Amino acid sequence: MLNFVNSTADFMKGQIPDVIQQLLHWKLAVCLFWLVLSISSAIGGFLSYKTAVKADYDPSDFPGWWIVVGILTITSLVSFFPNALDTLQIVFAPKVYLIEYLMGMVKK
Repeated sequence: MLNFVNSTADFMKGQIPDVIQQLLHWKLAVCLFWLVLSISSAIGGFLSYKTAVKADYDPSDFPGWWIVVGILTITSLVSFFPNALDTLQIVFAPKVYLIEYLMGMVKK
């Protein structure tokens, strides 16, 4: 039994660098996904607004549409900044990101 525990511990020690690298790649992919989604949503909202203004749409004709475009644009811009900061931190300071990530896990 003790031999099994020792071999498992040795295996885990060997796998930790690979696990950390995979975690960083995964977090970077998730941040980039949300970053691209927020940018495309903001551009879509802005282009919709620009098209509506250019075509002289009356806001009273589509009140729900204006609310949706406004909410979409604002939420996409709000979600842009945290994802952009996380992406920059993963790329330029991965050790700091890992420390903050682990501290966040400990606090939970």
